[in-house]
Amino acid sequence: GLVLDYDGTAVETSRRGHPPAFKVTSQLIRLLEGGVPVSFATGRGGSIGEELRQVIPASLWPLVRLGLYNGAAMFGLGDAPRAVPTAADITAFMEAMARHPKMARLVPLTKTQPYQVSVTAQEPMTPVGLREEIVRAWDVGELPRLRAFCSGHSVDVLSNGVSKLNVCRSLARALGVDETALLCIGDSGAWPGNDYELLASPMSLSVDNLSPE
Repeated sequence: GLVLDYDGTAVETSRRGHPPAFKVTSQLIRLLEGGVPVSFATGRGGSIGEELRQVIPASLWPLVRLGLYNGAAMFGLGDAPRAVPTAADITAFMEAMARHPKMARLVPLTKTQPYQVSVTAQEPMTPVGLREEIVRAWDVGELPRLRAFCSGHSVDVLSNGVSKLNVCRSLARALGVDETALLCIGDSGAWPGNDYELLASPMSLSVDNLSPE
């Protein structure tokens, strides 16, 4: 089985919002036609399914699984969308962010999803720099403590128990194999990248930053 990150891996960051390019989809289709199941581990929601259904034949959809919101919710590519409630710890985090005067200035762009909050800082602050500010606020008790990882464009604050490794566990159970039998590919393997956990597994490859493991 194959577990893929999406933005920055299957899709170039500059093409975010578009389906994977032909050079990627042709290889995905080749693997799927050979019976290799593919799961995507992404911080995004249902938009990834809309993009993949444009380029993957419907006959292959049963072999494709989507681990949305960084692995918080699992869907098949052909599944109808269903509502996912917002986790209580994410609601509490957002309420605390709204009351925090410095965070209100640092984070003008915030996207709340059921199991995560994606925050984008104003330039010139980088995602890593913004994450450091959030961690400082945790350490001094100004915000509820959760976990936060960086992508190339934002910081994802995750609900408790959410991990891209959930995607690996789900696929491994479905196949009746150990998680170490899966090949994992991502781009943000270096700490605190959002593929850090995924690319610390024995069978992993990075298209950009490497895990120290």
